[in-house]
Amino acid sequence: MQRRDFIKASGLGLGALAIPAWGRAIAAEELVSKLDVGLKKRLADTAMTAARGDGATYCD
Repeated sequence: MQRRDFIKASGLGLGALAIPAWGRAIAAEELVSKLDVGLKKRLADTAMTAARGDGATYCD
């Protein structure tokens, strides 16, 4: 095993071990719950403003 492959495998293993520590278990119903329309529009506006501020155009 090459050193680079060992580093990659170690990083993946440590990352997988860290997921339960920082993750948060949620119920399946929470994944499909409806998002408030007003909040969704504000999030979209914020994303569009940030993209335009960084020089994005329609086709980006």
